[in-house]
Amino acid sequence: SVDLCLRFLHATEIQLTVLYPNEGLNIGLQRDRDWALALARAYNQWLHHEFLRASPRFQGVALLAPQDPVAAASELERAVKDLGMVAGMLPGVMSPMRGLGLPDFDPIYRTAERLDVALAVHSGPAAELGLDHMQSFAGVYPLSHPFAQMQQLTSMIIYGVFERFPALRVAYLESGCGWVPYLADRVDESWEHRRGRWPHPAKQSPSEIMRGGNLFYACEREEKTLPAVGELIGADQLLWASDFPHERPWDEFAGDIDTLLNREDLPKSLGRKILSDNPRRFYKLEL
Repeated sequence: SVDLCLRFLHATEIQLTVLYPNEGLNIGLQRDRDWALALARAYNQWLHHEFLRASPRFQGVALLAPQDPVAAASELERAVKDLGMVAGMLPGVMSPMRGLGLPDFDPIYRTAERLDVALAVHSGPAAELGLDHMQSFAGVYPLSHPFAQMQQLTSMIIYGVFERFPALRVAYLESGCGWVPYLADRVDESWEHRRGRWPHPAKQSPSEIMRGGNLFYACEREEKTLPAVGELIGADQLLWASDFPHERPWDEFAGDIDTLLNREDLPKSLGRKILSDNPRRFYKLEL
């Protein structure tokens, strides 16, 4: 509820928060195009009515239906211009699975670049990721988010999204960040030795694109690889999300910020970047 979220912001001294959907992460699984578009539009209208109008401390991310990229681009424009949202969200998992690098999605990227708003790739469901053999969610959980994000970032690189839309800002969320340097090495190797097979051979190496300043990656407060990712990929491209109130009780969220800021293995400046400077630049926030 609005009151619950405002009490959490006050208790944790968070000045402003950007809101993402929960069940909306499954929108890519909808097989009915019109239903998916209606769901996205209804969610965006609800978010504006219930939260964004309630307090300037809430900022919204528009849910976008990938089933119709042209209509999704139009909804992004409506959400930004009429509802005041600061970004759009694309699901990392679709059924049937599709790579977000395909030119079909260019209307969304073109609109986001023109409006100077960010896009976020956010996974959720494990369908279409080859994890059906897992007999327990305990095995699905550590794999589903990063598997989806690695597929989508690779697709966007090999199809040249970031060269066609050089000002586009994209974040890859809720997967931690330890996978990012690993993927950079893997896709670099493909670029060096198999570039001729790429649909859109990049002029820059994938690692240069991934470190270039327009791509952002969510980190977790306890990730042991966080210092290395800050050095290898860039301290200015890391974000953190409270994930409140999802899955955990209130008291388990309360110390997250202090845990991140007080880590002895991180430069003191990195915490401020992750919690404030980087999200302000990604979302173009004015505090």
